[in-house]
This record gives sequence, C-alpha cells and structure tokens, in this order.
Amino acid sequence: MGRRRPLLRGEPTAGGVAAETVLRERARDAAPAPARRRGSERRVSAGIDIGAWEDFPDRKLVSVEVGGMELGVCRWGERIFAFRNSCPHEGAPLCAGFLQKRLTASASAAAGEPDVALSVDEESPVVLCPWHRWEFQLEDGAAAAPGFRMRTYRVRREHGRVLLTLGRK
Repeated sequence: MGRRRPLLRGEPTAGGVAAETVLRERARDAAPAPARRRGSERRVSAGIDIGAWEDFPDRKLVSVEVGGMELGVCRWGERIFAFRNSCPHEGAPLCAGFLQKRLTASASAAAGEPDVALSVDEESPVVLCPWHRWEFQLEDGAAAAPGFRMRTYRVRREHGRVLLTLGRK
C-alpha cells in the first residue's frame, strides 16, 4: 500500500484549476441578531441573523461566515438554502461553483432498445463543485455520487431577515 499524503489546509489540492475563470466572493461576517424588546411586533425567534432577504440575490451563491464557519447561502425564488461552503470530495469552495436546475434521467425499454429521457426539475437547484463538477442538491445535500453529502442547515425568512439554525437539518 502506498503512503498517504497529509491533507494541506489553506492550499487547494487542485491549485489553480478554477482560479482563472471563477471569481470567489469574499466571505461576509454575519450581522448580530437584532435585540429583542418586550412587546415588540418584530420579534425574531431562535436563529442566527445572517442578513436581509435583499442581501441574497435570486439564483446566486453567496458566502457568509457564521461562528468561524464559512457557509454558502442561495435564494431560489421564494426559497432559501444554506450549506457548508466546502465540497465533501476535495474541499473546494462550493460558492465558487455553478448553480443550475436539477437534471433527472428516466430509462425505459421500448421494442428491445433502451431509451433514456432527460428532464429538468425547475424547483430543485443543485450546486456544482468548481474543481470536479460534482453535483449536490441544495434541499438535502445529496450528491449524484453515492456516499457523499454536503452539510445543509435550516434557514428561513422572518420579517425580511434570513435566520439560520445550526445543528442537524
């Protein structure tokens, strides 16, 4: 058996692959949650305020830093998703990747010939890793490759703010 190479933190393992064509957005610090006032109609329930709804453009990947972790946030129409901004395969920053609609394939056998039909799921966004094009669903983190899953977080819109809940989704 060969010797295992140590994992180098801070240096991408596929250095320079996406650097020339993909610009990485600078991570923003999450704003502190607004203070609760007794009797206020704008109470914010448990959650970390990561910004205003307008801070997250539709169908764009945005990087935010929360508690020392870099997270990715994506708004897709009226839905919003949050995930760890690191590909579970090689650690690439997923926010430097690509966002697209999910493609699904269905196979059928007609007259002995296999037939494959592709369809586009307009409501299911996926993020593609910028280094190796691995695909992850934003809803649950599932990957096209079995055995891999990106970490996702609960996130919601409340009073025009985006609130994140850390912990298991």
